[in-house]
Amino acid sequence: FGAFVEGRLVSAHIWVRHRTATGTRAHSHLAASDAEGYRIGAAYAVNDTAISTLGDCMLMSLGGAPDGPGGEGLNRFKRGFANAERGTTLCGLIADAEIYEALSRPARARNADSDYFPLYRSAH
Repeated sequence: FGAFVEGRLVSAHIWVRHRTATGTRAHSHLAASDAEGYRIGAAYAVNDTAISTLGDCMLMSLGGAPDGPGGEGLNRFKRGFANAERGTTLCGLIADAEIYEALSRPARARNADSDYFPLYRSAH
């Protein structure tokens, strides 16, 4: 799902949708906005469209947010769309250990004890 201004993508949200024995589910995979997207609040329209379009799903997971000050705004944003809150699990598979290690090296140098996954996305 995406929001465009004068033909330019300013906000997007990728979802994974799958069927289970108990019904269809949708999970947020990745969402982002550029500076203009943030300025005009495009992510609100993108999420509203996604929720309306995926309304036949028995469950939609918006995913988590980082702990601490960096996650407060994202938590508030996601709670505005939610009607329940649950824990979520991320698959911790590292398919290519060599590339993962190379990507993670700078973050590991900043905080060797971090258990954040994936480590290369850690802000600490």
